[in-house]
Amino acid sequence: MGSPGTSSSVSVKFSLEYSTTIGYSIAIIGSSPILGDWSPPNAQKLTFSRGYWSIVVSLPRDTKIEYKYVLVDDYSHLHRWEGGSNRFIQPITSAEVKFIEINDLWKVSDDPGSNIVFQSAAFEDVIFKMKGSNSLIQSITPPKDVVKGVTVELQVIQQMFAENMRVHVAGSCEALGNWEEDKSLALFSDEYPAWKIRFQVNQSEFPISYKFFVRTKANPNPAWEIEGNHDLAPASPDTNFIVSHHFPQFGVQWKGAGVAVPVFSLRTKKSFGVGEFLDLKVLVDWAILAGLRLVQLLPINDTMITNTWWDSYPYSSISVFALHPMYINLEALNPSKDVLESIQQLSHLNEGFIQYDDVVLHKMRLLRQIYEAKKEETLSSKDYKEFIEEHSVWLRPYALFCHLRDKYQSANYYEWPNHTTITSEEVDELTSETTPHYDEIQFVYFVQFHLSQQLQEASRYATEKGIVLKGDLPIGVDPRSVDSWYNPELFKKTVQVGAPPDAFSEDGQNWGFPAYDWDAMKQTGYAWWKKRLSVMEKYFHALRIDHILGFFRIWEIPSHCVGGLLGRFNPSIPIWHWELEKVGIWDFERLTKPYIRDHHFDVFGQWKNEVKHYYFWQPSPGVYEFKEEFNTEAKIDGCPADGITKSKLFSILRNVVLIRSEENPFAFFPRIAMFLTDSFMDLNERDKKNLYDLYISYFYQRQDELWRRVALEKLTSIQSASKMLICGEDLGMIPDCVPGVMTELSLLGLRIQRMPADSKIKFDDPEQYPYMTVCTPSVHDTSTLRLWWEEDRSDTAIFYREMLKRGGNPPHFCEPWVVRDILRQHFGCPSMWAIICIQDFFALEESLRLPNPADERINVPANRHHYWRYRIQVPIEDLIEKHPSLHETIREDLKACRRLF
Repeated sequence: MGSPGTSSSVSVKFSLEYSTTIGYSIAIIGSSPILGDWSPPNAQKLTFSRGYWSIVVSLPRDTKIEYKYVLVDDYSHLHRWEGGSNRFIQPITSAEVKFIEINDLWKVSDDPGSNIVFQSAAFEDVIFKMKGSNSLIQSITPPKDVVKGVTVELQVIQQMFAENMRVHVAGSCEALGNWEEDKSLALFSDEYPAWKIRFQVNQSEFPISYKFFVRTKANPNPAWEIEGNHDLAPASPDTNFIVSHHFPQFGVQWKGAGVAVPVFSLRTKKSFGVGEFLDLKVLVDWAILAGLRLVQLLPINDTMITNTWWDSYPYSSISVFALHPMYINLEALNPSKDVLESIQQLSHLNEGFIQYDDVVLHKMRLLRQIYEAKKEETLSSKDYKEFIEEHSVWLRPYALFCHLRDKYQSANYYEWPNHTTITSEEVDELTSETTPHYDEIQFVYFVQFHLSQQLQEASRYATEKGIVLKGDLPIGVDPRSVDSWYNPELFKKTVQVGAPPDAFSEDGQNWGFPAYDWDAMKQTGYAWWKKRLSVMEKYFHALRIDHILGFFRIWEIPSHCVGGLLGRFNPSIPIWHWELEKVGIWDFERLTKPYIRDHHFDVFGQWKNEVKHYYFWQPSPGVYEFKEEFNTEAKIDGCPADGITKSKLFSILRNVVLIRSEENPFAFFPRIAMFLTDSFMDLNERDKKNLYDLYISYFYQRQDELWRRVALEKLTSIQSASKMLICGEDLGMIPDCVPGVMTELSLLGLRIQRMPADSKIKFDDPEQYPYMTVCTPSVHDTSTLRLWWEEDRSDTAIFYREMLKRGGNPPHFCEPWVVRDILRQHFGCPSMWAIICIQDFFALEESLRLPNPADERINVPANRHHYWRYRIQVPIEDLIEKHPSLHETIREDLKACRRLF
């Protein structure tokens, strides 16, 4: 044990309760030379004993010390920093303080109560409206005067889960009431979410035991923490001051519910042709009546690429920063009488589904008229000038791109006669006030300014009303976007991204997005991603990361592919040629080329001979290969054959076992689901077993540490750019490392009952969901509950018996009482959030159901050209005034399930 301090220094014992794996240790690093002056190689390693890491150091009294803990390997190489802001020890003014003990906890631990989720904007700024300091552990201020005995300070990190909640501590010493509740100490929340209390303990009273409990206004009875008592005793007879940090769990967890709906699907009495940002204010009013606390949206970025309904796909944006002009409310711009009359004359656009082409065409035309009338007033305003200055880094290239797209009548910039590439200097020149097209540039600025103003107005309204606004961060960008045009170094040109086969699409998905060059992004500190989050944070309190598995590894597909089956994960450790040779596999050509024999042409029926002679040639009797002009999916897709023929040709082309790396001829990747191919099934049993073992190794074993490391690096860096609550769409083939990374970074996962992560079961049991999740019965990529109920009667029967615990045969249709049973399951489960698609809420009331449930579906992932046009059938004002039973039913069930805050 270290010696007591001197007149210029004080001895400090740091202790940390944390479990590491073999080969790793905890070290402390900070702003003092003894703590390495923030140099990781000079960090001080702690010693492990009885579950605690500890070290005693001598620190200067008159200096504020900052420090953090890090995980290092046996060679002192930095492996990981703990989360959160730096810890502080304030200058020590009392000469009587000689020995300080600090009992720390690693930030962030696995326990929900210690999670930084409750310090996110969603909770601090909206739900609890408690302003924290963004630091899990607040600064340590030693006492100015030391009385007889030991000064003990307890610091607790505890987020509010009820109004007027207070944290108390009772214990075995006189200061803590000798376990009498009425004499316990209430902690102070001046530095929320940190609660603190300081008291004196006589040396003779040690060791002491204590425990925390909470009381609320609604329930004055104490709710004690779940774990056992905490024990405390000085490590040295010279100890004057002990600080102990805690993350107590009280068995009471905050749970909320929300509604998921795209902005384009909203309908109010003031919107024009499509849902608009200001409609969110009316939706917030309805959400409050229903007892909901969150509104979740789909991406809202500009997608105007082709100027057709194909642009209705919200995940393929022309800019990851710019907002879609169709979401602007024209009347809020105080337009002329002519514009108002035009809106009235176009009232038919408010009927039925979204007529995307017409809505965008007329809105842009009317925006031009408004711009001409309002530009002097707007362009000279202080708010407008500040907006341009703040967003110029993305706004100027976006405005120029829009101008050139319209000029050349195409967003395919690689086909433009000029400016197929662009530099920042050229952007500055071509968006300067001296350019002849500057008015076109300013029109884009004008529209984006007002879009931002209206979305911020809706966001402020939601904040004031206690409703969290949750945005969506798409994983990809369109190849014809300003992002790939202006930042080409961040993207790969020869591969595209998608997803392997899953419940959404049995053949996988090819999104057509360019793959990211993560090495280039890393060199910039992931600045492009951080900028995306910082812009979104101006509007949203929470964020859904689309396909978060892409940050672990992305499914990359060669540019000559149309579908997603011939992709492979990047990064990934391939199957090397020597691994194949080691198990007696030498014929790489047989495994990597399409396996085509005579019987494969039977699918073409009477046309099999014509197909055989037109598309194929024979290198040897009974063996066929595609002709050069048809040997890729892209070439087949470009030929004049009908869709059914192309589909059959694709299946033959994909009949391979291995895919050879285009970068390294000695590296191979197993074709996803290769064991279902004829090529695999026609192999001998020995080769099938060896290849299957390598398949399992590739997809489920050898990649985990690599994927964990790269995901931690990317997500930690990106997460630091905002205070938003982050949820990840972790669906599909989920690597074993994903849950650990999600937990470590306090990211919420997604659970869909009919898409269990465990392939051995048919449906998830919501009662088994972890707390740190969002649960839902449907999402925009699935069928609604009503439609799903009718898709597969055998599945419906199993669900009815096993999940709903009902006897007899299930009803033919998904009746309102069935929907209510399903929603109650989700409301009552442990997940932090239950977020329900608005169509599933509507299914609770017969009068709000569309006659054909298929018309309520938003997207069909297997269809690359699906028309995203669903719009709710009644104005939200009518939901509130004419259908009160809907929000009353939802509120009643939330209350019964203790999910109503």
